[in-house]
Amino acid sequence: MRDAGRRRTGPPLFWPTIISSLAILVIAGIVVGGTLVGQAQTASTCATKSVNSATLIKTFRLLDLTDGFGVSPLKNGGFLLTGDTLPASGMAAPKPFIIKTDAKGNPSWTRWFSSQSLALGLMSSRRIGRLTVETTDGNIIMANDVLDFVDENVKEVYGDILITKLNSRGTLVWSLMLGDYSLDRPQKLWALPNGAVMVLGRFTKTGYGDDIADLDTVPRYSAFIKIDKNGKVVLAKKMDWEAEDMERLSDGSFIALANLTVPKAEQPENVLGPEVVMHALPTMIKLDGNFNVSWSKSMEMIPSEITAPTSYSGGGVTLGVTKIRMAGGDFRAVEATPDGGFIAFGFDNFALTQGLTGGLNVSNVTIFSPRPLVAVKVDGAGGYVWAKKLTASLLSAPGANDFQVVKTADGQFIFMQDVMRDSDGIEAKSTDAAQKRKAFNEKCEELGADCFDAVNVIPEIKTFGDADTAAMQVLADAQASNIGLIKTDADFNPRWVKKYDIERDLSGYGIAPTADKGVVIAASLLTTEQHMVMMSLEPYKEAALIKVDANGNVSGCAKVSDHPQATVEDQSSYLVMQDMSVGAAADLKLNINKKVKEKVPTIKNRARNICTYKKVAVAPNCAYLTADTASPVVPSAPGQAATPPVAKSWVQINYDNTKEVAAEGEKNKTVHAELLPILNQVYNNQVKLKDSMSGMWLTYVFSRLATRADVEAVQKKYEELGYKIDESEGGSLWVSKVGLTLHLTFSIQNPMLGKLEVMF
Repeated sequence: MRDAGRRRTGPPLFWPTIISSLAILVIAGIVVGGTLVGQAQTASTCATKSVNSATLIKTFRLLDLTDGFGVSPLKNGGFLLTGDTLPASGMAAPKPFIIKTDAKGNPSWTRWFSSQSLALGLMSSRRIGRLTVETTDGNIIMANDVLDFVDENVKEVYGDILITKLNSRGTLVWSLMLGDYSLDRPQKLWALPNGAVMVLGRFTKTGYGDDIADLDTVPRYSAFIKIDKNGKVVLAKKMDWEAEDMERLSDGSFIALANLTVPKAEQPENVLGPEVVMHALPTMIKLDGNFNVSWSKSMEMIPSEITAPTSYSGGGVTLGVTKIRMAGGDFRAVEATPDGGFIAFGFDNFALTQGLTGGLNVSNVTIFSPRPLVAVKVDGAGGYVWAKKLTASLLSAPGANDFQVVKTADGQFIFMQDVMRDSDGIEAKSTDAAQKRKAFNEKCEELGADCFDAVNVIPEIKTFGDADTAAMQVLADAQASNIGLIKTDADFNPRWVKKYDIERDLSGYGIAPTADKGVVIAASLLTTEQHMVMMSLEPYKEAALIKVDANGNVSGCAKVSDHPQATVEDQSSYLVMQDMSVGAAADLKLNINKKVKEKVPTIKNRARNICTYKKVAVAPNCAYLTADTASPVVPSAPGQAATPPVAKSWVQINYDNTKEVAAEGEKNKTVHAELLPILNQVYNNQVKLKDSMSGMWLTYVFSRLATRADVEAVQKKYEELGYKIDESEGGSLWVSKVGLTLHLTFSIQNPMLGKLEVMF
């Protein structure tokens, strides 16, 4: 990285512990949350009055492989479905397409573009999709990321943003290419009055050369570009940060989510200083209609603390406490709430309640563990309200490292993620497949046979080989991608969890709310129909348009399964929010801003129904899968200000997480029986025995830090019991009597944990 904030200048003695702990967190796929203490909570409303809600599942095949990436509803009840298509041989470049349908999913027209797509290419995100919007004057704007438009003077090696305007009949009105001689992508697209639109784009800074091995090291920034109905850029502003997500609000302001780097203060060599920020911190940013920052709040774990060099002068190093700030979650989306607040959503961090101490327990987290979601809510002024974790029983599909969330017409939320077809049985099937593969390999080795000779196969090998093949096929089927949806109320309490299984693999890429309180999904479907590609049979891939009703149901013609297991946990006291420094918006000069002659021809579209369009009266399900929260939240009285959550200390967290054990062995029991009453007096009965090794040691933890005064208090009690004090200095205390010597070590230098180790 060129980012100075990530340079490692600390002393080798202290950095390995930090780096190794962080590596564990990264490998484990961490993300964070916090706890609720009497703050206000606006009750979520859910009207059970029936609503006419439509359902359908329609697929579209253009060329042999057709992916559905984006979808948006039209005012007349129809839809715009977008994506990429290419021949099955894979020898041609993918091309973007757009399909306009009526309310029943029947295609009105289909167009594809002559430019080469980057939708699933380098540095892509499935949440970007293919952006479309219906303008206020009844036309259609589409934003694509493409790479085969080349400036005549400066040859580009990456890609630009192609903005295309079509009329309601699919006829090209104009095309506009925007960029900055770099890898630029559209992120959001909003309709404005008078037929105008605004694009939020992600731009990569130029001037870093063409030979960069890691493009992630090149800084990126977000840009706002307003385009009038005639295709003229009338405003271009850039931010000094890259938005992860953003929503334009009804008053023209914005709520954004970004990962911000904290500038690092220069320190002398071998000095950590008072604070270390290892990586960019997820931050909610409120912008007014002129792109000025109203407030910005980070979402962080409670800072961990270590004893480390904090200053250096005169050849000597001063030890102090260094705070380590870490991201409070892997946040991906932000939405406004019906009560005027905002919620950021992401993947939760199982290590949230453990931090960097206490022996980070990753043994209970496997590839078969559900990946919980986290939500952090603030009020309209950025005041911290709560953080919650939601765990459903669905397992993420292989390679599914993202999700999408939309706000429904009734002010609630629906999350979409690819999940495994058999979340319940996948672990057993994986174990069985591994055992069959092992038996097959061992039999091959035992017989000295060539296991890959399919012609001269030995009968004994065939038996084991067939069992291996069958088990692997069962496992592959169980791992197939399905679409999973979770609906929550406005306070992140789950109403239902559903899974959609259609033919082969089904992956969701785009989701949008509809006026009937349901959602519409753009997806890619591997079909059961196959065709010959380079002498082998391969399935066709089709773009899917899926419309579900307010309760997540379709018309009964596809496999939709309910998953009633879900829990919500209050995590507010484990997350903290801090003010962040965010630079003001600056004018942006677009190096590429020109009309282009884009070809948008018609392409053959083979459509089929999986679930025929139906429209029936549906009473929205207002029940909950679980109680609203694991720890009840007490709403404030009307007009009463909310009380912000109070962060716990790591010493309290470590104490709470400690499982108490019994003393083992006669000597341990004798020492414990004598020492425990002393410790209970000193630590106000907040003492747990954490470890006991018969005849060797005892380990205790406390709910507050240990101090030198504690050592002296314990020393006095032992003196009263007739012990001789052999040594007492710092956190070390040696006491003895005939037949017994004890060495007590208090953790007075540990800012994270109150602990006592007793050796004898």
